[in-house]
Amino acid sequence: MNRLIAMLALLLAALLAAPAAAQQQDWTGDWHGALAVTNAQGLRLIVTITAAPGGGFSGQLESLDQAPGLKIPIDTLAIADGRLTFAMLALGATYEGRWDPPRNRFVGTFTQGGTPLPLDLARGAGTAQPTISGLDGRWATRIERNGVQLRLILRVATSALGTIALLDSPDMMANGLAVTGLAR
Repeated sequence: MNRLIAMLALLLAALLAAPAAAQQQDWTGDWHGALAVTNAQGLRLIVTITAAPGGGFSGQLESLDQAPGLKIPIDTLAIADGRLTFAMLALGATYEGRWDPPRNRFVGTFTQGGTPLPLDLARGAGTAQPTISGLDGRWATRIERNGVQLRLILRVATSALGTIALLDSPDMMANGLAVTGLAR
């Protein structure tokens, strides 16, 4: 009987220690994931978590495929009991994820405008895109289509995460279209 009680006490101690270990982890740094939207690779996001003065956390979100280099402040961010939550009021966006120790990532849902999308966040900035030097900048032109002049703007930016290109067609009200297969 004493042996059974000792085993149960050991099991209970192990179960109680697991959440405590998850709470002691350093959550600061970059976390990357992709929302399954229109393109095959998904809409790549980086959430940067920093320690807030006085305790707690703050953060920023960067959408690599929509606005590379633009870090949008996260209004509220909390990590407690293996659960990450954040909200961005101006975008009407929220995230709620649970820590998955075997996969070493937060598994959760990003919701914007009432549409929930799965989003897993793994540590790091993710895999870099290829780098194409000498193209950075804003390239503008006009094309004629069916007798109508259309403006096209190609925006190219290179960072430590590679070269990213976006196409805008203001006359067609299309902005931030991801360019794939960019080559020089």
